[in-house]
Amino acid sequence: MADNVVQSTVVSLAFVLFLLFDVGLNLDSGVIPVYLYAISDQFKLSRFSQGVLGSLSPAGFAVSTIVCSYVLRHYSPKAVLILCLFMAVVANLTFALSTNWFLFYSSRFLFGAFLAAFFIYVPVWTDEFAPSRFRTRWIGLVQACAPLGVILGFIFSGLLIDYQLSWRLAIIFQSGIVLLCVIGLCLCPRRFIDIEEDRVYPSMVPKTPEFSSLGSSTRLKWRTDIGSPYTSFVEPRNSIGGHSKRCLSLDDAEDNSISPMLLGNGRVAEETSCLLDNANDSSSHDIRDDFSNSRLLSFATVSSNNFARGLYAIEQSLNYAASGIYCFWKELSILISNRLWFCCCLTLAFLFFTIEGIRYWVVVYRQEVYLDGLSNIVLVYVIVSVTAPITGVLVGGHLIDSLGGYKQPEALSRSLEVICLFGFLAFIPAWICVLKSFSNLLFFGISLWLIIFFGAAMVAPLTGIMVSVVSYEHRSVSSAMSLLINHIFGYFAAPLVTGSISQLYGIRIGFPCILLLGSLSLLFVIFGLVYNYRQLKSFHSQENPTNQPCHNWMTS
Repeated sequence: MADNVVQSTVVSLAFVLFLLFDVGLNLDSGVIPVYLYAISDQFKLSRFSQGVLGSLSPAGFAVSTIVCSYVLRHYSPKAVLILCLFMAVVANLTFALSTNWFLFYSSRFLFGAFLAAFFIYVPVWTDEFAPSRFRTRWIGLVQACAPLGVILGFIFSGLLIDYQLSWRLAIIFQSGIVLLCVIGLCLCPRRFIDIEEDRVYPSMVPKTPEFSSLGSSTRLKWRTDIGSPYTSFVEPRNSIGGHSKRCLSLDDAEDNSISPMLLGNGRVAEETSCLLDNANDSSSHDIRDDFSNSRLLSFATVSSNNFARGLYAIEQSLNYAASGIYCFWKELSILISNRLWFCCCLTLAFLFFTIEGIRYWVVVYRQEVYLDGLSNIVLVYVIVSVTAPITGVLVGGHLIDSLGGYKQPEALSRSLEVICLFGFLAFIPAWICVLKSFSNLLFFGISLWLIIFFGAAMVAPLTGIMVSVVSYEHRSVSSAMSLLINHIFGYFAAPLVTGSISQLYGIRIGFPCILLLGSLSLLFVIFGLVYNYRQLKSFHSQENPTNQPCHNWMTS
């Protein structure tokens, strides 16, 4: 009982530590937009360069996601997190203290790249360690900490500007918070951080390139012999070939002397095993026949064993790399061929494009075009960003659930219709802002609130639909791919595209383009709705092969 209390306490403290990480790592997303004018004056940045500055961190994040899933699966997550987060602190301090343009840009890219491991692993850790009663709440808290960090960055930067303090101080303060959290992570016991610690890893080499369940769960077990505590990693051949089955104890597999990288079920392991066995058998036979050549044969045996292990390691690495590339493109082609998933994914990407573009450029836009005070802009945007996303997500999720969710075909159509309605309601104030160009900051803030509110109401059902329309074995890859697409077409593209337009035509034209391009999300929702209507019609025709009129849920 006491052990359970201690474990629960440590897990709760680790969760609080991850929340602090989440808040601290997002502070710069609020600091840079507020200080964008000061940073531009110091480094002589054009509009395009300002956009590049905002896009470098998402670009590093997107590139790093490609390798982070592999690294977290095959190395200690705690060690990976400590290393990546410490390097993120170093990159952030380099950004804060840099006077050279190369360090200024490269440190932002590296900062985003080192953050990917944390933001990929935290949802997995929460799902594994959170108490079953509070799992959904814990995941919700993790999602809420990112905008909270941005808001605190806005508020903190506004206070520093009032006291005429430099933007570098805000970035150094952020680095100090993250460094303290890294020290706290070092003190956490590894068994409360690594979810793979007590798990037996699957084989690194698939049996064939076209293994049956691409992207299936990594929680696989070694195949064991019935009644034996050992696990086979080499397939036996017939007795004529003389190839015996080799076994390793599970305890041995966990030992550091035997790397999981050297275990496999493939042809390479079998032939390498036979080579080693034959080498050992021949060496022992020759030693019995001729004792004088024992040293030479011993050296030959060791050399052949090392050579065979080297060949096996090289071929295993090549096979794994080829299989990984094959699986990646196979999964990507499967997801893209799912038109409803693809439409929902692009809808979310353009929604995030709008939200990120507003966050990054709103201060510069209102200051330069309408000469509003910085404190007033920060106050209005903080109120909008605190209330609109939270209420939008809650209202959208509650309405979709009350209408029956999105699991059944008819319910899915209803959900897509509601999402289209949300899109139109966000589309109207966006176009009003483009055509009217509110000079009054209050009316402008109300328009932004409506855009973000109805956009946030679309996020939860779209995310659920993207999970439900793919098969179970593809869901983890679906989540990773959607994260990658959202960062490329949303967080990365918003500052860069708007900065490029502003460089050519000015911020007065560039900022409304954020709202116009964000309206493409409505177009992709309509495409998804039309496609789903066709699928529903085909579904009903299969249920009524005699062409009997089927019940239409829209008329009920």
